[in-house]
Amino acid sequence: MPVRFISAGAGRGREASTSPPTTSPAIVRWWRPPALCIPARIPSYRIHTSCGVQSTSSAYGSESVPMPDTRSADFDLLKWLDPETQAAFLRAVRHRDYRAGQIIYIEGDHGDEMFRIAHGSVKLSLSREDGRHFVLLHLEESGCFGDSSLVDGGERPQTAQASSDTRLQVLDKAAFDQLREHHPSFSYAVMRLLAFQMRSAAFHYVNRNLDNLQTRVVSRLLQMLPPADAAGSAITLRLSQADLALMVGGSRQHVNRVIKRLEGLGLVSVSYGAISTSDRDALAALLRGDCH
Repeated sequence: MPVRFISAGAGRGREASTSPPTTSPAIVRWWRPPALCIPARIPSYRIHTSCGVQSTSSAYGSESVPMPDTRSADFDLLKWLDPETQAAFLRAVRHRDYRAGQIIYIEGDHGDEMFRIAHGSVKLSLSREDGRHFVLLHLEESGCFGDSSLVDGGERPQTAQASSDTRLQVLDKAAFDQLREHHPSFSYAVMRLLAFQMRSAAFHYVNRNLDNLQTRVVSRLLQMLPPADAAGSAITLRLSQADLALMVGGSRQHVNRVIKRLEGLGLVSVSYGAISTSDRDALAALLRGDCH
C-alpha cells in the first residue's frame, strides 16, 4: 500500500514529502525524542496511507489521543447536579434572548454571569488584531459557557456570539455563589465542567498542531454530530464550512476539498449551512484507518 511519510514538524501550511525519509522507517518508528524537548508520549512521526487515513506511532508503539465528545450535552452543567440542585438552578436563572449574529460578550470583558442555552446556538471564538480568527466551540441546546470568569474573577477568555436566534438561561454571580454555598453538588458540577473544558482544549490543541487536515475535519465532525434518532437516519450538524475551517485551522478552500472527498466516498452530504451523515460508524472507521 502506498504510504506518505511526514515528520512530526510537518503540518498546516507545509507540504508533506511523498518520498520515504532518508532514515529507514523502522528507525524513525522507534526513535525516542529527547525527554527535555518533547513530552515522551507525543508521536514522533505520522504515516498517511493511500486511503487518506492517518495512523500514529511513537516510542511506545501505536496509540491514539482519546477524542472527547464536544456535543452540547457534554457541556451541560445540569447533568452533574442532583434533582434538588437542578431545580434550584432553574429557579435562579432568568432568560435573555439574542438575535442571530448578536454578541453576548467579548474576549477581555469583565464577566459576572454564566449561561446555559435554552434553545438556539452559540459560537465561542478568539481573534487577534491582525485579523486571525479561531472558532473554539459551537454549542447548541443545553451547552453551558461563561463559567470560568465566575470561578476566578478573570476576564472573558473568548468571545461568545449567537449563531442563530437564541434564548439563554442566565445565572449571575450572586446566584452562582448562593448555589455553591447551599448545594455541594453545584461546586462539584462546576469542577466537572471546567475539567471537561480543559480536556477538550488540550485535545484540540494537539489535533490542530499535529494532525493532518482530513483527520482534523473528520474528528471535529464526529465530536459535534448529535446522536442519530434511529439506525440509518440522517444526522445533521448546523455548521458552515467557513466556521468548520476556523475550527480546524485550515483555509476554507482546503476544507471544502476534504468535504468534497468525504461526499465522494458517500460519508457526508452538504446543504447550505449544514453537514449531514447517515453513517457515523463509517466516518469513525475512516478516522481509525479501517480502509476496507
